[in-house]
Amino acid sequence: MNNSNFTFGEKIISLFQSDPVIPIHYLTTFQRNTYLEPEKELMLAVLEDAVACIQKYAPATNAKGQSLLRDTRNWILAENDDWIFSFNNVCETLGLDPAFLRWALTQLEKRQSHRHEKPQAAKSYRPKRRARAKRVRSAA
Repeated sequence: MNNSNFTFGEKIISLFQSDPVIPIHYLTTFQRNTYLEPEKELMLAVLEDAVACIQKYAPATNAKGQSLLRDTRNWILAENDDWIFSFNNVCETLGLDPAFLRWALTQLEKRQSHRHEKPQAAKSYRPKRRARAKRVRSAA
């Protein structure tokens, strides 16, 4: 809008009138483009946490560790896409193949759980000692 054709009084009055273009320009600054970097970073952090849980709790024997591992495994194996942070949605948003990553994380869990298993004690091949017969002293 060119204000050069208006008188000084009209210019002053136009300062106090609402401009329908301004709200549109104002709101477009808050509209998202296709660039969703913060959301991708959050999704990557969720995925990194799942990997860390597998690495840390796969060999766990306590109830808390087993529960966290079970929750992580359930999240990874779920085929549900209803939730924005489902495993499939996270992988697809990050450009990863969910099926391959699911397989790789399952293999990681197997390796981690076997890595920390205690080796079984080697069997001893020494003959067992025979129980000695107790001597009874005769009272003389």
